[in-house]
Amino acid sequence: MRKEDIIKFLMIYHNDYSTKFKNQLLRKHKDGLEEEFNKLNFEKLKERFLDEKVYKVYSDLVFKGKTDEKFEIKNEFILIETGWGKNYVLRGEIREFLKKLLPKPKGYEIEYIECRSDKCNYLVKECIEAIKEMDIKIGSTNKVKKGDINKVKSLFPQLNETEISWLIFVAVKYFQQYKKFELKRFYDFVFFKMNLKDEVALFRMILF
Repeated sequence: MRKEDIIKFLMIYHNDYSTKFKNQLLRKHKDGLEEEFNKLNFEKLKERFLDEKVYKVYSDLVFKGKTDEKFEIKNEFILIETGWGKNYVLRGEIREFLKKLLPKPKGYEIEYIECRSDKCNYLVKECIEAIKEMDIKIGSTNKVKKGDINKVKSLFPQLNETEISWLIFVAVKYFQQYKKFELKRFYDFVFFKMNLKDEVALFRMILF
């Protein structure tokens, strides 16, 4: 971790954001700061991030990769940087450290079928729920309409058209059987519960 990041953690831990305290830390060598950091009571450090508003912002950035929250920049947010397009970001090292510190949001613990990418889980959940709200239908030929793909892509530009077409396809099939979206059930449905005809249609979409 960079020296400046360790200093930010120490300021959060001691709840001291003064210039005087920051300058005291800046005068120390990185080795000394690392030693001081490693001696912290990490349960106490964790508590600094569990204020409701602070946790919401950090958990979104850690597990989701972005935050849609409009938040006032407070002292506790000194780890957050401004990225391209005025969006907020966390450096990779900080995200990985906070991932061990922050409890996962409810609903993202997947049993039996495990997807290790929290960012992927968030994206799948958001996209499938958006598709449900659009009330998209597909015909008996299992063809996904270009217009529907474009509507979803306008909300999720990070996905390509092939990814969106198969997400629409499996979402429509999923909601024919279930009213509510649950991540574990969704993965279970995709891998184990689609019928042969639907699986063949899905493979054709993915593999052209």
